[in-house]
Amino acid sequence: MIRGRTMDRQEPMTPISIKIPDRVLEAIERERVLLEERVRGVKFSRTDAILSLLEFALHVMHATEQDS
Repeated sequence: MIRGRTMDRQEPMTPISIKIPDRVLEAIERERVLLEERVRGVKFSRTDAILSLLEFALHVMHATEQDS
């Protein structure tokens, strides 16, 4: 089983610390589980799930801006 997906990234990363409401953390955990179901044999971390969600949200926001 492959672990440590976040560490596989080739780009520099900066650690940050944020407070997240429990309901949002639960949604992040659900996304982490979905990622693992989509990619069998890979263990995803919460960081992976947060990065995935942030990258998707930024993509959608920028795509929406370009449509305007």
